[in-house]
Amino acid sequence: MYGTFLFTADDTVENVSGLFQFSNGKNKRGVYLGKGSLLQFDGQSLQGDSISIAEVYYETSIPYDHFSADHILTLKTETGKSFKEEIDFKPVLLATEIAEEIDRSDLAFSIKGVDEYNKVQLALVDTAFNTNDVHIDNTLQGETLLVAKNRLKNISNGPLIIYLMIEKRMPLHSGLNDEIIVRYTFRRETELVD
Repeated sequence: MYGTFLFTADDTVENVSGLFQFSNGKNKRGVYLGKGSLLQFDGQSLQGDSISIAEVYYETSIPYDHFSADHILTLKTETGKSFKEEIDFKPVLLATEIAEEIDRSDLAFSIKGVDEYNKVQLALVDTAFNTNDVHIDNTLQGETLLVAKNRLKNISNGPLIIYLMIEKRMPLHSGLNDEIIVRYTFRRETELVD
């Protein structure tokens, strides 16, 4: 059995969303666990729901302030097989304070709580329709993401929105195949000036 567990944390949203899908094969759509199955996250039973007839998921919501802690996911299948996954979520923080105004020099974002080689996506979005936004899709090495000043040359002065998404992947240890994916999103606003 395969299990994919996706947690989405946004520091501007009150709760973290947890989405669980199970399948009988690596590339198959999510399926109901079946009568007699029991899925619990931190002791709370989760019921299956569907996006469409062929796509089934189980969902939970965790207060953002309680997400960075130890959690337990348990599954008992209709055949009586049991899985227990103990998950320790380490907090990920954008440690860099973004000033009300930033100039066109190199930008450095310090990110705490990441492991080596976490996937990072950064978007710098201005409010001008005639300029190209900056998009960086990279693998983080260390705790700092550097944006060279030449990447800012096509962005207009004025309001600037910074979106930073960090993705952590962790293997499952309970006997289920696949992984846990945690996506942290940070959104900041500033002004770009010369």
